[in-house]
Amino acid sequence: MVIVDQWPLVRLGIGRSLPSLSYRILEEADGPVAARAAIRRRHPDLVVLGDHLGEDGSSLVAMAKSQGARVLALVDRPSRSQLAALAGAGADGIMTASVPAEELLGAVERIMAGERALSGELVPALAGIVIHDTGAAAPETGSLTAREREVLACLVRGARNEEIAAELFLSPATVKTHLSSIYAKLEVRSRQEATALALKLGLVHP
Repeated sequence: MVIVDQWPLVRLGIGRSLPSLSYRILEEADGPVAARAAIRRRHPDLVVLGDHLGEDGSSLVAMAKSQGARVLALVDRPSRSQLAALAGAGADGIMTASVPAEELLGAVERIMAGERALSGELVPALAGIVIHDTGAAAPETGSLTAREREVLACLVRGARNEEIAAELFLSPATVKTHLSSIYAKLEVRSRQEATALALKLGLVHP
């Protein structure tokens, strides 16, 4: 992984919070220029962005994603525009900078397993964000049932299938059926794409 933050102690803290991962720290970077060079040079599987990057955060997310990395962004009292930019750039996880070490570890494990991680307290801010796109027309979303919207809301929070089943009193098989229907209606192929589109279109409400 590559860890990016302007403060050495913050980078050290992030690294020490992830001791049980089978990933090693390839490089640390103290700013956007060094981060881009490190990502291009090292081709990391994971990039962790600290909260001291300002407007460069979303561009770093997009750049890292273009290089095939998964990205976790840490934020501290973020504005709605900052969250929209990070989500729109494709961040796989957005967590508060005050997240406990064990929760950070769990978020990284979910991200590396192909899931999405999102701090619960950020859901209300993210749910209402609509990122305008002048590209392809949005899919028809009105056909989502009330239950599918509930499943989608759980998905946005980063819940696993078994967690969704327990919260909504469904069987895991039923959750899979709902997810397949959601993917088809939203014209997406994965949890990440469904989550990104839900946030983009403001489909999920707290």
